[in-house]
Amino acid sequence: MRFDRVCSVTVGQAGEVGVEISGLHVIFTVSKSDSETMNEAKIEIYNANLSTANMFKAGNRLILSAGHSQETGALMLFSGDITRASRLRKGADIIWSIECLDGERSVVDKNIAVSFAAGTDGKKILKEISAELEMTIDQLDIPSGVLRNGFAFSGAAKDALSKITARLEMNWDIQDSNLRLYKPAVKHEGDTLEISSTSGMIGSPENVETAESTESGTPGESIPKIQVNCLLDGRIKIGSVVVLKSETINGKIYVSEIKHVGDTHGQEWTTTFLGVTN
Repeated sequence: MRFDRVCSVTVGQAGEVGVEISGLHVIFTVSKSDSETMNEAKIEIYNANLSTANMFKAGNRLILSAGHSQETGALMLFSGDITRASRLRKGADIIWSIECLDGERSVVDKNIAVSFAAGTDGKKILKEISAELEMTIDQLDIPSGVLRNGFAFSGAAKDALSKITARLEMNWDIQDSNLRLYKPAVKHEGDTLEISSTSGMIGSPENVETAESTESGTPGESIPKIQVNCLLDGRIKIGSVVVLKSETINGKIYVSEIKHVGDTHGQEWTTTFLGVTN
């Protein structure tokens, strides 16, 4: 167990600076993927003072950061909206259990109505929808082209994104409150990280099979992926390019799933990620 762990939680109303919490016992699990399912975080905070605890309510924004002080410091692992908060007592401790979703306020809980004339450029439509959702587009890789029949929609924002991206043969997901748009067959050469036994890798990478969900939520086609365990590392993002160096598997993978698990006063302080090679 390393003793240079750092962790902070910032909570407040969306658009405001918020209150930063550090130095407390914090336990967290963050799950992310490149699907249209919202990323989620489950966090336990021990013995927060009353004024801080009053911020733990549904609708407020929460940012979780963690890492190692002797390396990168605390990096953001999750940014999203609180959906549920409960208080419980365990011995002498008061524990706040907080559940969050990434994009809850902007996409899940929001309805929109938009209408675009025939011949409108698809990029323009996506930009205007993202503005309606008050979200920043993190990645906009859309070939130029018009929708000959235009586009009109009224209903849940999540469904609007699914409908317009399907028309444009694209995928979308939300990562740390930013909207990511991309062509499914295109791998983006972003920041490249190297993971090896000397730079945080735990054990050896494994070949695994994962079932992609269909629109109905049932398991779909099985996709071969590589699973890697390493020390907690907030540099690893959905869409990151990771170069693996190990005795069993070497090469470049593109990250599609991430799970961060941490306990500031316990053993857990790891990142597990899955990726594809092409």
